[in-house]
Amino acid sequence: MGLANAKVFRRSATWRFFTHTLGLGSVIVLALMFLPSTAAAQGNIAACGTTISTAGTYTLTTNLTAASGSGPCITIGVGGVTVDLTNGATTYTIDVTQEGDSGVGVDAGNYVNTTIENGTILTDYTTSSADTSAAIEVAGGSGLTITGVHVINEPNGTECGTTQRTNSGYGTGISVSSVSGANISGNSAYCYEYGIYVQGSAIPSKGTGNIAGNDLEGDTFQMSTTSGEVYSAGLVLSASSGWTVSGNTVAYNGSWDDTSLETCSSAIGSLITCSFGLQIVNASSGNSITSNSVYQNFIGGIYTGPDTSGNKIIGNTLSNPDYDMYDSAPVRSNTWRRNTCTSGINGGTVPKNAC
Repeated sequence: MGLANAKVFRRSATWRFFTHTLGLGSVIVLALMFLPSTAAAQGNIAACGTTISTAGTYTLTTNLTAASGSGPCITIGVGGVTVDLTNGATTYTIDVTQEGDSGVGVDAGNYVNTTIENGTILTDYTTSSADTSAAIEVAGGSGLTITGVHVINEPNGTECGTTQRTNSGYGTGISVSSVSGANISGNSAYCYEYGIYVQGSAIPSKGTGNIAGNDLEGDTFQMSTTSGEVYSAGLVLSASSGWTVSGNTVAYNGSWDDTSLETCSSAIGSLITCSFGLQIVNASSGNSITSNSVYQNFIGGIYTGPDTSGNKIIGNTLSNPDYDMYDSAPVRSNTWRRNTCTSGINGGTVPKNAC
């Protein structure tokens, strides 16, 4: 009703009728029900094991440490939530290293208008069982924002080396699946198997799916010819479309053992195992890959899989040991142009004028 209208209503004949019939106290209760609602709840988070069930903004009040077997440190259970890992000028850390391969810093679930921002998340993924784990997990929704978060994997307590290829990372820094709108920007992901992994996420409207200004380094994995596990990349788009990927640094990612294209199988999307730094695979289409800095990745910089189409790889700067760019799709399925290539070596159907 609003306060001004309430004053007019109080002087009316209807007001006099209700107060005479129901009593003044009952009328006041009814009137309050029609006043504008208050802002969404806000609160502080002081310990791991927190589940958020009310929309609002939540900030950390201290560094958080998860005990072994305690589950995700923070679980978001409703839409319209902002989790800020800072409080004023103080930046905090979520440490889930005691959880080992199952540690999750923030489980954002499947909701609308979720924001996770600032601060640091530490993990300790050391075996292949961590392949389904991530420092930040999102499993659906839209209006997602992840910004300014530093996610770092420190296997067995070993300090992450972002400019080396011997980290043997597992797990994922930021895992996003089945979302229809997101802004993932200004984050860093170091020493994982995958820095940022986007799976099965189609963006219906231009400009509503952005991966920008992230620093993805040291996401490496030791190649094993016996197990076939040679996975690793700074950034992967898998079965995803409509994303704009721009201004990211993708460096020192990939398996550290020597390999070559000839050792990869011919299965669809298999070159994801050949450790290009930025990979577009599994029928991903209509993505824009622009103005990224992609360097010193094994075995190459940017890769598009055999069933990809409509992707535009334009204006990137690349310098990689073997291939700067490689396209396994049919000729002209994807667009490559105006890139700066230091190695000058491209493969597959990448056109000669791509650089």
